[in-house]
Parts: sequence; C-alpha cells; structure tokens
Amino acid sequence: MISLGPIGLAGSNPHTDDPAVVADEAQRVESLGFSTLWRSGKLAMLDAAVRATTSIPVATGVIPVDSVPAADVITTYRSLQRDHPGRFIVGLGGAHGVRPLQTLNAYLDALDAAGITAESRVLAALGPTMLALARDRAGGGYPFLVTPSYVTDARAVLGADKSLAVLLMVMPTTHREAARQAAATPLDFLTKVGGYRRNLLRQGFSEPDIDDVSDRLLDGITAWGALDSIAARVADYRAAGADQVVLRIVGADDEPAWQTRLAEALIG
Repeated sequence: MISLGPIGLAGSNPHTDDPAVVADEAQRVESLGFSTLWRSGKLAMLDAAVRATTSIPVATGVIPVDSVPAADVITTYRSLQRDHPGRFIVGLGGAHGVRPLQTLNAYLDALDAAGITAESRVLAALGPTMLALARDRAGGGYPFLVTPSYVTDARAVLGADKSLAVLLMVMPTTHREAARQAAATPLDFLTKVGGYRRNLLRQGFSEPDIDDVSDRLLDGITAWGALDSIAARVADYRAAGADQVVLRIVGADDEPAWQTRLAEALIG
C-alpha cells in the first residue's frame, strides 16, 4: 500500500510549463499540510514540484501512456529517487488504443524491469477490469467522477492492502447554479464519450443526467457549498473506503485562498 495521507490537492496550473509557477504552488501546498500534491503528467513540471519541496509526495494524475514513453518516466524516476527518494508517485492512465490493457501491461513491464515497483505507482482506474489491474500491478487506483457508493465497491475489488485515492471536484460556492456552471466545462470535456461516460452510466446516472449536469449528478459526484458541507462530503468518501480524497478546486475566484481555507477546514 502507498502511504498517501487523508487529503491531497490537485495542482491549479496543470498546463503550465513555467517551473517557477509550479515550484511556488508546491511550496504553498506543502506548507498548508496537504498529504500529497497531484500534478498533470508533464514530467518536467513534476520534477520542479518535487525539487522545490522537502517532504510532500508528488503524484502524476496522470501520465498518459499513449504519448509519454516509459523511458522518460524511468529517467525522471531514477533522478528523483536518487535525490528525493520516495517522493514521486507514478500515476498512469490514458491508454485509449485498440488494446488498452495490452498497452498498459507492456508499459508496466518496462517499469518493472527498471525497478519501479508496484508500490510506487497507481492507475487511473474506473471499470472493474482496470481496478483489477490496479490491484494486481500497482499500489492502488485513482478514480474520478465517482460516488461514495462506487468507492465502496472499488474498495472491495482492490482489497484492504491497496491504496484508493479519489479525485473530487470541489466548487466552493453556496449557489447551486454557480456550482453547476463550474462543473459543466470539465464534465463536458470528459464525458462526451469513453470511459468516464461509461462509468457514470454504470453508476446509475442517465444520459440526460450527464449531458445536462442534473442536480442528481452534481450532488452525486462533486462537493459544493459552504466549508462544512464540503467537509461532510469529503468525510462521506473517506467513510466509503477512500484512503485519500484529492481536492480539485473548480470555479473559485481566488484558488490559493481557497486552498488555504480548505486546508484549515479539513486538515487537523
């Protein structure tokens, strides 16, 4: 099992190529007491975050295996393991070809051969096949757009000795329509086709629920409202079996300020 800690944070600048921006946020996130910083699969920015901090683990959410060669991951991992051992958690996903399982297994084979063990990596797993692969060949799973009920089922598949980190969209607003509008853009991008849409349907949501961001979907897979409501929602996921809830703040007018407020509310 990977030791993740209870509350992680998804970086607010996933597409930046500016290491100074990444380093500044990583230092702030570490100082606020978050257990893990999750960044995009840009390895140079992952490297910048690790080297700017002293103790916080930094995970990739996620490295797309279809476009990032395993050799690049191995090079970055070895360099960071030498200088900052145990600080890089290798999060993998993004196999969308004809044989995604074959692609992922080959990638994992390459990491195994380089000494990057299962305990150093997680998989962006949604369906039962991917969850089983995360159980068998990684330290755990990293699902997104899921309900607490899904988490309970995923925990049963993974077993007690694997880590389960759940990415949760958080809209710090007490206005339902503002929360819906904030969630609509990432949901529209992610759920047009493919795994996220299929997984929402598996969880019992309808096509109109997904396309219109219904109240049922908004309340089922996100956290929004006042700080106490968000804290209660995070607690629901933890009680359902999530080792870590990773906050992805969406629609905030001042994201660094909300990182601070959420840290104060959720981190004891």
